[in-house]
Amino acid sequence: MTVDWTQRGPCRTGDPDRFFVDNLTNDAAAALCRGCPIVQACGEYALRHELYGVWGGMTRLRRRAIQAKARTAAPNGPQKRKRKKPVRALALLRRSERLIAAGATVETAAKRLRVSRGYLLAARARARRHLAGVAS
Repeated sequence: MTVDWTQRGPCRTGDPDRFFVDNLTNDAAAALCRGCPIVQACGEYALRHELYGVWGGMTRLRRRAIQAKARTAAPNGPQKRKRKKPVRALALLRRSERLIAAGATVETAAKRLRVSRGYLLAARARARRHLAGVAS
């Protein structure tokens, strides 16, 4: 018969309320865990199960910080977020360039494409930035 790690903890004796107080930083209870033979197993269990109170020498606040750090850490280092392709901006750029090549002004092209002049200029700039990033 194997002994469960929870049965070997010295915290099994005494008042359990000292580990479950309302504040997030119960450092006094965390100090009781120092020197405990099962502190590592207890801490790993608490990190997996998001428990209330002090477990493995860690307060709830400390466990939250460790969990947040683990969520944000990328397995292969920091990675750039992949940008979405500006489909509408690319289409407006292509269509407006055809109109402008045929002799239309930007204002006329915007009217024909049913967008405002400012929107057309912004979309064209966005599409050019995208194309410059793809080419490099």
